[in-house]
Amino acid sequence: MRVQVPLARIGALSAMLLLLSACAAKPAPDRAPFPTPQAAPDLYQAPMEAQTRFRIGDSIAVRSYYDPQFNQDLMVRPDGKVSLLLLGELRVVDMTPGELRALLLRQYSKVANAPDITVSLAESADLEIFLGGEVKQPSVHRLKGSLTLLQSISMAGGLLPTANVHQVLLIRRDATGSQDVFEVDLARVLRNEIPDPYLRRHDLIYAPRTAIADANRWVTQHIDGIVPDSVLFSFGWVQQNTKLGQ
Repeated sequence: MRVQVPLARIGALSAMLLLLSACAAKPAPDRAPFPTPQAAPDLYQAPMEAQTRFRIGDSIAVRSYYDPQFNQDLMVRPDGKVSLLLLGELRVVDMTPGELRALLLRQYSKVANAPDITVSLAESADLEIFLGGEVKQPSVHRLKGSLTLLQSISMAGGLLPTANVHQVLLIRRDATGSQDVFEVDLARVLRNEIPDPYLRRHDLIYAPRTAIADANRWVTQHIDGIVPDSVLFSFGWVQQNTKLGQ
């Protein structure tokens, strides 16, 4: 038995099929490619600080071989100061170990005969990175030596099955306070098609669940929600005149 279909219904079905075909053929939104080693070689090199400067939360070791009474372990307080034997409070934030040593030699020479003093950074408080989003263990990790993006994700237990492996965000603040957002296709890193970038202090790594059309705008709108306030504060990621890098 033949079933006759009204022409109006045939026309509606044809229009729907054409619409579906157009949607399927629509290309995905373009994403800025991750910089190549030639364009941004620093991203693919282990970080090296030009000069060590004391920061809040750092541990400082003051040692004297001939005058052990000057031996002391100091912690840089939130006000940037330390409490020194015989000298009292002293602001040391942003000083280098050499600058602090020279200052202590001058001050302690007033109470001792040519004291022999060395100053070193015992432990840095801010060599940390934060991993969040679709990772198994959102967490803060201390950088001990060099660390790549893939290694850091492994430290967080790896990505969840719901993670968008093609668009992992690496959020970095430069020396001027501006914020750069890099999109890394981790699948290509795993296939050894692109190098695994090295991380820097205070990098924020976020694995989103879905695709992001404009990563810079998305981070501006959501960073307060994806990163705990305690991490933002300790990392210095305060939202004050933050300029997003392109």
